[in-house]
Amino acid sequence: IRCNVASATVTGSTFQFQANTSSSIGTTVSGPALAAQVDFVPRVPAGLTNAIMGIITLEATKSNTQIVVTSIPLAVSASGGANLNAISGCVLTNMTGTVLTTGSNGLPTIGTNGSFKFDSPMTIPAGQGMLLVIRCNTASNATVGGTHTMSVSPQTVQATANGAPVTVQQGLLANGSQGTNSAAIVITAIGSTPGGTTTTPGVPNTGAGGDAGLNFAILALSGLAAVFATRFIVLASKEH
Repeated sequence: IRCNVASATVTGSTFQFQANTSSSIGTTVSGPALAAQVDFVPRVPAGLTNAIMGIITLEATKSNTQIVVTSIPLAVSASGGANLNAISGCVLTNMTGTVLTTGSNGLPTIGTNGSFKFDSPMTIPAGQGMLLVIRCNTASNATVGGTHTMSVSPQTVQATANGAPVTVQQGLLANGSQGTNSAAIVITAIGSTPGGTTTTPGVPNTGAGGDAGLNFAILALSGLAAVFATRFIVLASKEH
């Protein structure tokens, strides 16, 4: 939570914040629960290695027990002259850049349906959340203007609580509306800026696949992601 404090504020003043418990986001905790949403970049240049394609938000803020996640399926389709072979080497990383799906547990090659399998099951403590980064390589000869549509269905995420399956729900945005899980990613020319955005003033441009301004905007789409936004900017500034 960030606020502006007027310069004329009297020293020693006290401000009290109270959660809006009537909001759908503040639903009473009653059992195991996990929600997921994905925010994808709108475009990515050809010829990038380890390019950020999207951010997966997993949140167990309504759960009364820890949630264990073992795999996350990813569906991909190509159109506009694009070829699935133009994207390869997809992995999931955490916010510090550690690869969580190495080798065949990632997606060395892309098909219409694949699945990220964690090297070790990911545990999300009750009442907390986790951000995961989808990274892929784009071929230098990828068709410029071609489109790859990526999607993650929350219901297909494999998760358990105390050994019992948990049905993952659709994540919510900060305003309480449903989040996104699918987007069309357009391939742009080699050397173009990821997302077509300019770098945020004061935030270093981290190079290929790591445009901090773009990635911060993606994170801002998610209510939970906003909590981690500062950490992500730090990550992006150190990434390359």
